[in-house]
Amino acid sequence: MVHSISLLPLGAAIVGASLAWFTLLRPRPLSRKQRFFVGLNLSTALWSFSSFALINHAPGQEAGTFPYGAPGYVISTALTLGVVASTYFWFLFAAEHARKRAWTRSPVTWIAALPGIYTMLATATNPSHTLLVRQSEPFARVDIGLLAYPYLVGTYALVALGTYLLIRGSWTRGTTAGRRQAIFLGIAALLPTMGGLLWQLLRQFTPLDPTLNPIPVLFAVLELVLVGEVVTGGLADLLPHARAAAFDAMHDAAIVLDSRLRVITVNRAAARLFPMIEEGMPIDEYFSTLGQHARTFLERHPEGVNFEADLGGFVYWGRVRQTGGNHAGCLVLLTDLTDLRSAQAKLTQLGVEPWPARLEHVAVRERESVEA
Repeated sequence: MVHSISLLPLGAAIVGASLAWFTLLRPRPLSRKQRFFVGLNLSTALWSFSSFALINHAPGQEAGTFPYGAPGYVISTALTLGVVASTYFWFLFAAEHARKRAWTRSPVTWIAALPGIYTMLATATNPSHTLLVRQSEPFARVDIGLLAYPYLVGTYALVALGTYLLIRGSWTRGTTAGRRQAIFLGIAALLPTMGGLLWQLLRQFTPLDPTLNPIPVLFAVLELVLVGEVVTGGLADLLPHARAAAFDAMHDAAIVLDSRLRVITVNRAAARLFPMIEEGMPIDEYFSTLGQHARTFLERHPEGVNFEADLGGFVYWGRVRQTGGNHAGCLVLLTDLTDLRSAQAKLTQLGVEPWPARLEHVAVRERESVEA
């Protein structure tokens, strides 16, 4: 028999899994933020589905209070894994949104993982010591032990920090739309945070059914709010949708930069040639030459900039152009000339005058095509 109340976490699990699936279906390689979003959705789906399974397997019994080897023990372990993974990916997603790139790498990622590792160990061994959570019988009051306080402090600190980073990431864009988005996301992020705190307080004084935890459902609501910003926040708002597939199919490497010379997106060719380039990173971090030419375009030559550059031992013909639309950034196109220059050098060694590559004529035609 399926309890009707369990349909709420089941619905939240379907929402989380669906958002992860639709994000993975994007035609372009996922950015780091989108990968963290997928992790957040999958972990929330695991948390919610485990809640659904626990409600129907043992109504009224708290997760972590089952004996070793029991089906409820397995479900509790999966539920705890979903909880700690959701918190972890929430922090990483928010840090990437705020462009705190150093916070999504070690040693910060290991520090952020400590509350989750602690929680998993405490939950897995709770049948032996019951210092995390205790319950005498189903539907009885749940008593938390000493080991629960580090878990609660670490988890809510990570959630609060992630919420702050999420709001800051939108607010610091400096636009009216960004500030509105910050306020909207802040309100949405408060749902699982405040709901969780209220739930923890009430259950200490009221014999609430522990399986009716509303937090996974509230997290699913938050993810629905986030999905529009994440999934549509890439190339689709820079180039018309009908040209997105053509952008990815281009033989030339293409890198889209914002007005601060940070990478917004790249096509497949650029991702293959320059795997170190990631969304949100300043292009100067790896290729100062590209940053210099993009800066020249933005500050002095809006009609376009053409250049030739040696990047990682390969020679490229580069062009900087407008992205189109109302965005203040630019589009950097790179064509590999390594074989051409090598052939010209060999012809010169043989005393043969190589035919000049008339790239300037191609550049004029290309500029006219981009502007069109």
